[in-house]
Order: sequence, then structure tokens, then C-alpha cells
Amino acid sequence: MGNSESSTPVSLCYLSDKGQGLYETNNNISNKSSLCCQLPVKLKQGDRIIITGTTLPTFKSFSVNLSQDNNIDKDCVLHFNPRFRFNSKCTDGQVVMNYKKNSKWRKEERWLNMPFNTNQPFVIEIAVTKQSYVITIDDSPFYAFNHRVDMHEANFIYISGDVSISSIQLFNSDTTRAVKSAPPARH
Repeated sequence: MGNSESSTPVSLCYLSDKGQGLYETNNNISNKSSLCCQLPVKLKQGDRIIITGTTLPTFKSFSVNLSQDNNIDKDCVLHFNPRFRFNSKCTDGQVVMNYKKNSKWRKEERWLNMPFNTNQPFVIEIAVTKQSYVITIDDSPFYAFNHRVDMHEANFIYISGDVSISSIQLFNSDTTRAVKSAPPARH
């Protein structure tokens, strides 16, 4: 984790307001590069992020991060990192979840059930609850990562690794007010 991900060229994307509390990217927004989307609204209980993509044939790892900045060198409220055949102790792979506070990674949570395979489509849903981020993979419950940092501190979705992302959707639970999406992050 860490510096190697931030050195990858970053593609910027918009989450456009589609109405009724839905913000969405255009299709085929990333392939073999890091992707950063600024969240158009602060996350809150009831919001959902849905990421659709495909692991590459060379899949070794990828990460999905909810971060305060347009990279994960600073604070990261959620780090979701599937690692396929990452070490000799785990034959199929593992998923590492963590957070970063004051630019320091904290204690990892590891799940030895690998829900991804090489060259396979996937849908990741991150539902924001009062206590945790509830992660669902392909409509199957996967893990609930308890909040360690206030959910409102997430300003960006940062994705990198061996994946091609076709769409990112944010379903804002507050559909009564119209909020325009923010422009992409600038370095």
C-alpha cells in the first residue's frame, strides 16, 4: 500500500448529476491507470457507491479508496484492496481493508475469501451505514468495515491497479435537494 499507487498516472473523471440523487460517470473511464473522481456531495448514512468493472487478465491486485485528497498519500477513510495470490501463505488471495489517518496506515483487516478472479466482470457496492461501510460484491454480502474516520471526510474515490472500470455511481440518499457535481480534481 501507499506510494506506489500514487506514482501511477491518474485519470480524472466527473460524477455528473443525473437527477433524483444519482451521480454517474461515463462508460469505459479507466483501463490500466489510476482513476480519481471527486465526490459531488459529502457521504452520509444511506448513500451507496456502485463500481462496475472487470479485472484484467494480469490481475494481481487493485484498490478502491475513499480519500480526503485526490490521492491516497494523505488520509484515506476506506482502503479496499483485493490481492490475488499475493503471498505463499494464501493460495487464492485475500482482501485487505484499512484506513489512513495523519498519513499513517493503521491496523489492517484481512479477509482470506477472494471474491474476484482474473478477467472477470464485477460490481462492488459500498453502502454507508451509521456504523460502517457495508461492502457487497456481485450482490453477495462481503464485509462491513467499521468507520474509523468520519464518513464526511471522504471527498474522492481513488481506484488503481489491475482493473478496467466501466462506471461509478453515487446514489445520494438525500434526493430532495439538487446538488451539482464538482469538477474533477486538479494537481
